[in-house]
Amino acid sequence: VSSVRRRRALKEGHGTERSYIDDEVDCGPGAVWNEEHKVCAHACDPEGCVNPCTDAAIAEGEFYHPFCQSEYKFVQCDEFHGCFVMPCAPGTKWSQAELTCVQDD
Repeated sequence: VSSVRRRRALKEGHGTERSYIDDEVDCGPGAVWNEEHKVCAHACDPEGCVNPCTDAAIAEGEFYHPFCQSEYKFVQCDEFHGCFVMPCAPGTKWSQAELTCVQDD
């Protein structure tokens, strides 16, 4: 969902009164609303590959993964489960062992 209606609590009044405001958040192109973290996050579409940015991977600090369609790209995750397909520099390819792009043989 690229936009979402949400209800936010405003400052509490005296006693137990509480005021609320409804508004709409537009996340913009390429982003979706992350309800768990209450933020707009990059939409994860790793071009037909399985999203490697899982809860378990994030919890383990695993933010870099091989890209299933090319050894000259990799997938970078963010803490909100967004993922970005990133290119290696010319003449390099992804090394999962080194978690960086290395000289192509």
